[in-house]
Amino acid sequence: MKPYVLTVTANPALDKTYFLEAFRQGEVNRVRRVMKAPGGKGINVLRVLHTLGVNACGTGFLGGNTGEWIAAELTRMEICHDFYRIADETRTTVNVLETGLSEAARRSSELLEPGPTVVEDMTLFFKHLEPHLSMADHVVMSGSLAPGLPTDFYAQWIKRTARRGGKCYVDTRGDAMVEAIKARPYLVKMNQVEFEELLDVRMRDRKDFYDGLETLCEKGCDVAIVTCGAKGFYARAEDGSVWKGTMPALAAVNPVGSGDAFFAGLVAALSRHEGFVDALRLAGACGASNALRAQVAEVEYDEVMKLRACLKIEKVR
Repeated sequence: MKPYVLTVTANPALDKTYFLEAFRQGEVNRVRRVMKAPGGKGINVLRVLHTLGVNACGTGFLGGNTGEWIAAELTRMEICHDFYRIADETRTTVNVLETGLSEAARRSSELLEPGPTVVEDMTLFFKHLEPHLSMADHVVMSGSLAPGLPTDFYAQWIKRTARRGGKCYVDTRGDAMVEAIKARPYLVKMNQVEFEELLDVRMRDRKDFYDGLETLCEKGCDVAIVTCGAKGFYARAEDGSVWKGTMPALAAVNPVGSGDAFFAGLVAALSRHEGFVDALRLAGACGASNALRAQVAEVEYDEVMKLRACLKIEKVR
């Protein structure tokens, strides 16, 4: 039986991408094309896991007509899901993508609603998910917490999963990440801005990254990874070794969601018990494939397999 991966999206969204030649602040902007998809970081991870053929199911909180649309769209895409329904409307996020400027000058601007306030009883929520928790070998927690959720929401997941012998993977920021690390997840992943915020340190050189990753693992996780956009990533493995990944030069179309695609590739490989370096290769290839597409959290399987071979992975400590 394939390993069972459960993704948790605490603040899902209807993701809209607006395409226009150039965004002019304070003026009327005419949108040329609109794309929409189920979103929120955990759902982005779920969609890429599905493309990679992983046995995965998504959960979290959905509400209102927007929540109904997201659930129906995931069903249409044949992606397994079991969200807990709340009264308030699920949020919408907008990515404004400029297409008329030169490649170097193109910008992507995001407008992120805060999301509905979740006031539901967490005991009932976890009871609802008991069948999934009992099967989950790997639990992925990704994204911000919806207003109203306790800062230890992900920490509660980690503790419940650990009691069943499962592994937890976390990608969030701020107090939610602080509490999650205290609960000792298997792996944490964040981007450079989140990494610097969490440690209150400016990353000036490689040594700062090495020391920061070591600090995170000392605080409570086995594996820590920080992504740096087009500059690649640093990863501290369970055995204490540190690796640097360098991405191939690409003409990115839309970088939004590449971190989520990276996370999905990582979880996919590790859930299949592939080696750590192989997992980093798949992660980097998924992030790159996402950046080559206009739609968020969309990768092309054959392209991912080709990009895998182009990544440079070196052991740096």
